[in-house]
Amino acid sequence: MYGDLALRLAQSGKRNQQQKMIGEYEHALVDGVIDECNEIEKSLERGHAQLDMEQLRHSTTDPFKKVLLEETQVQESLQQLDRYVKRVSQERNKRILLAYEWQRAESIREFAWCSNGGGGTSGDDNGDGITQLTGAEQRYSVKYNALIEAVKAVWSNVDLNGKLTNNPPGEIFQSVRVLNPVELVGEYGTLALAADSETVLRASDVERLSSSGHVYSL
Repeated sequence: MYGDLALRLAQSGKRNQQQKMIGEYEHALVDGVIDECNEIEKSLERGHAQLDMEQLRHSTTDPFKKVLLEETQVQESLQQLDRYVKRVSQERNKRILLAYEWQRAESIREFAWCSNGGGGTSGDDNGDGITQLTGAEQRYSVKYNALIEAVKAVWSNVDLNGKLTNNPPGEIFQSVRVLNPVELVGEYGTLALAADSETVLRASDVERLSSSGHVYSL
């Protein structure tokens, strides 16, 4: 049945994703899904050719032309449904193939950053959840690790090993109480802070003024 191999491939990729590892490449399943896509394409081409022949045969003068035309329309509707099912199966197979390859590449990139960009991975298990990379994946891993090292060499004063999140940094501004009068010089001018007043300041300013005893955080 169309799609069975692709489903098994998707399950394998999902299992590796949940286990945070790069398992052995599913050569048999990938080749099977590709062969199935090619088989569907050939079947669709044969269906188009057969439909064209039927339309050409029934376009000649015939006493039963009306009956034959109705039969042709019924057959065409059935063939359209068959083509639709096959096309959907083919597109689904292609999406799963792309997702499987993308997921493995994403895992390789993740492991590369976790290992601080050190050296490429080999085809054997290296203890980081990477096993049996294909030749193309090994070359990609080596080049990606080299890219990480090159970037870190340029940005040596920036820690690039930290994890990126979608959340903005918290506590950018903090509420404080002023203990002693002080003037704060910023890009918008000078701000005079009166004693026993409450205001909101940037976290970086709060840290500096707190250490000098002028304010404390609320």
